Amino acid sequence: MLLAALMLVQSQIAWTPLDLTASTGEKVPSTTAYITVPERRDRSGGGQVRLFIAKLGATTDRPGPPIVYLAGGPGSAGVPTSPNFSPFVLGLRAFGDVVFYDQRGTGRAEPSLVVPGRLDLPSDQPLRSPATEARLTAVLVAALDTLRARGVDPAAYTTAESVEDLEALRMALGAERLVLWGHSYGSHLALAYVKRYPNRVARLLLGGINGPDHRWRPPVDGDVLLARIDSAVKADSKLRERIPDFLGLVRRVMDRLEKAPLLVEQDGKKWLVGRDEVAATIALMSGEVEFIKRLPQLFTWLEAGDGAYFVRTMRNALKERAFGTAMTYPMHLASGVSPARAARIAREAGTAIMGNAINWPWDLPSFASMWKVPDLGEGFRAPVTSSAPAFLYSGTFDGRTSLADAEEVRRGFPNGVHVVVDGSAHAPHLQSVELMRMMLDFAAGRPVRSGHLRVPFGFRSPDEPAQIGELARIAQTEGGEAAAVRLRALAADPKVALTSYVPGTVSFNLLAATPKRAREAVALLEAGIALFPTVAFLHERLGDGYLALGDTAKARTVYGKAAALDPFTLSARIAELKLTPKPQ
Repeated sequence: MLLAALMLVQSQIAWTPLDLTASTGEKVPSTTAYITVPERRDRSGGGQVRLFIAKLGATTDRPGPPIVYLAGGPGSAGVPTSPNFSPFVLGLRAFGDVVFYDQRGTGRAEPSLVVPGRLDLPSDQPLRSPATEARLTAVLVAALDTLRARGVDPAAYTTAESVEDLEALRMALGAERLVLWGHSYGSHLALAYVKRYPNRVARLLLGGINGPDHRWRPPVDGDVLLARIDSAVKADSKLRERIPDFLGLVRRVMDRLEKAPLLVEQDGKKWLVGRDEVAATIALMSGEVEFIKRLPQLFTWLEAGDGAYFVRTMRNALKERAFGTAMTYPMHLASGVSPARAARIAREAGTAIMGNAINWPWDLPSFASMWKVPDLGEGFRAPVTSSAPAFLYSGTFDGRTSLADAEEVRRGFPNGVHVVVDGSAHAPHLQSVELMRMMLDFAAGRPVRSGHLRVPFGFRSPDEPAQIGELARIAQTEGGEAAAVRLRALAADPKVALTSYVPGTVSFNLLAATPKRAREAVALLEAGIALFPTVAFLHERLGDGYLALGDTAKARTVYGKAAALDPFTLSARIAELKLTPKPQ
């Protein structure tokens, strides 16, 4: 039976060689293919799904099991749309083929579940109001009509079906076992596969950990995140002068917005900013480290009645959010929540600072009932235990998953380790070079230990706009050297919270001006780098400035410095390579 299934899948494989050159200039042998799987395995004669696969060839003569990346979301494409591979991905090829694939309903998988249009929730109505729920319902009715017109069965888009897709992929690859690298929802899928096919997993790399019963989040996780931010603000000697009690600030703002929401005029509309709008936007954005850095700034501005920047963020993340792939919704709803976790969520929702925002809109009964997706059950949500070696990694400022949930998963893996990256959020593997090295060691079978790593982290200051405006005026009227003098004076003032974004933003605008103000930008950037020597983007901007002045040698040198400081900033590496003389 197994052999027949293997032959069936392999008969549908047609690998196509792809001449791929990474953006770093390296040739990357690769192939692509589609495999076809049943839409629903509990029904014979039903529809089919085609999964798109890309394989980067191993660089060793003795490759180990294929390393399969499982994308998050749910709904994110697994196959990259550009050759901007991280150093970690390129490094994994030393141990085996690296395989990306678009899960059902994502990327180039067929049929497409992408629904055009946006949510377009009412701008001037509360998030939890009849008007907003009516609009959300109308959008969902239209989306379901679109899917039905394409012959799509939403009930086929569950993690259980995706597990069987992954097993079909393993057979198609002719692999005895797989190394699974799952991030965010991808870790949820990886754990479900381990439970279903325990002998088919060689080892696991799991980030942004999402266990079998972790799709619904405890509201208190938001309080934990805010408390960590409060501690970090207090540890910043200059920012704590400006914001001595971040948690108190958050509570004041949320209480005020609950009683008297802001109405912000923007692009011809009035945008309501109340407690629920702030909480839901934070819940949606709290995996992004750059957003976390802005929270002290945003709450300071909201307390002052300035909601302009927040509204732009809210529109993109929430009110005017693109619908995207409909796969996201049934996949989440089918995984469900255990009675015990649901009871905990209900208890915490009334007292948590952000309420139950982390579970919106899943907690709307009308939203869940429309999809008619079968619940995968308590057996699916039971903890996973496995002897497979597992490497778990988390960020301390991740608001999308929690350290507690990650530790709960780790306890099921006696051969598992958990590495926490202080100063990172949902994607520490894109920030920490040391974490990348540990992950490569783990992939190679070398021993690694649980522990903490640290990446540079600094909050944005509420005073940045005023500082940027002042330095821009000085640079334009008095020159770059005068602006550099003022920058150093601001840095020396013990009461001024100055960030690297100030010289970075001013210099970027100077270089974007017509005509370019390259000399002024270079003077300011050289002063900025003296103050913030480890900030990669300042070096990259300085490279742009030298290039604008025609000094390619200096530009190449500082681009190289930027790439060395942050190997994940591929644009700096690409710029350096473009200026490197080609061998004769």
